[in-house]
Amino acid sequence: MIKLFVAALVATLASANEFVQAYTNEGKARTVVHVHNILDIKYDYKIDLGYKAYYKNRLEPVNDGLETDSIGFNIGSIVKAQFYFRLFDLIHYDIRFDVIPFDIVPLEMSLTYSRPAALLRGDPVALVFKALHKVTFLEILT
Repeated sequence: MIKLFVAALVATLASANEFVQAYTNEGKARTVVHVHNILDIKYDYKIDLGYKAYYKNRLEPVNDGLETDSIGFNIGSIVKAQFYFRLFDLIHYDIRFDVIPFDIVPLEMSLTYSRPAALLRGDPVALVFKALHKVTFLEILT
């Protein structure tokens, strides 16, 4: 297991903290209805589909003597649409929909450990290894 962790860590570090391969299609705001100074309705959208390998390093928010290194791989997609509505320059209304058809993290591994400075000031030794996965299908946000 340690060899797998080290190999994944080296591969992720070689990818410069985040390697992203994605297909993106983004539309500029398009007008549906436009009546000068009376009514204006527009929409825009963005579609992302891709995968990424990542490495994260962070200090734990509760105990600054602990540090966490994480590596993982993500496959996902997202569709964003936003609608703009304006009436007489008095009413402005925007609504945005985010649809996540799928977001899959097949493997993320993290190692939490005590920092050397924390050990010197007398904090206890800590070493925690975690492996997790996450699967999300058809999540809709407004």
